[in-house]
Amino acid sequence: MNGLISSAASLRFASYNILHGKCADEAMSGIAKNIIENEIDIVGIQEIDRGTLRSVGRDILRVLSVPTGYKHYVFFKTISFDGGDYGIGVLSRYPIIADAELMLDSEGGENRALGYAQIDVNGKAVSFFVTHLSFDSPTARKKQMAQISKTLKNYNDFVLAGDFNTSDFSIYEDISGYATLNKKESPAVTFPDGELSIDNIVYSADAWSFG
Repeated sequence: MNGLISSAASLRFASYNILHGKCADEAMSGIAKNIIENEIDIVGIQEIDRGTLRSVGRDILRVLSVPTGYKHYVFFKTISFDGGDYGIGVLSRYPIIADAELMLDSEGGENRALGYAQIDVNGKAVSFFVTHLSFDSPTARKKQMAQISKTLKNYNDFVLAGDFNTSDFSIYEDISGYATLNKKESPAVTFPDGELSIDNIVYSADAWSFG
């Protein structure tokens, strides 16, 4: 999903779960075309392979950067998988000048993480986050969101893109001063197979507005 969020800078953000590229061709041209046509500036991506046998040893973020022309990206590993790594990442039109990863409480299930990228947009520092919460455990998701909310309190201008694996919009309520692009009152279906609204972009309402 994507949308235009504006502040001192006017930017377009997106969140994509790419299923490790399973539904795309090897050049990722379909996903790249979507990014270009929608004029996305900064993308949070979930389910990325890096060096796995499944993806023929490719670094999927690097592969995606070629057709988009976006040279700036950062990968956050969550697990080792199939001879390589698997996780989440950020792809950006603008330079990424700092990054960090916070491992989330996954209750013994598949590791989940919060990735952070500080992005220099023409001299303005943008605090962008990406995550992919647990699929099969509501209690794990609650703990993960508590960790994320605690982290976001340190930022007055955050944007968080993610696959939150739930259509329960109350999951965002612990985030201070938040607004969401996908809204409870008019939810956009982001997982068509289940008619679910599990993906969202959350942002600090005082710093950003949707328009």
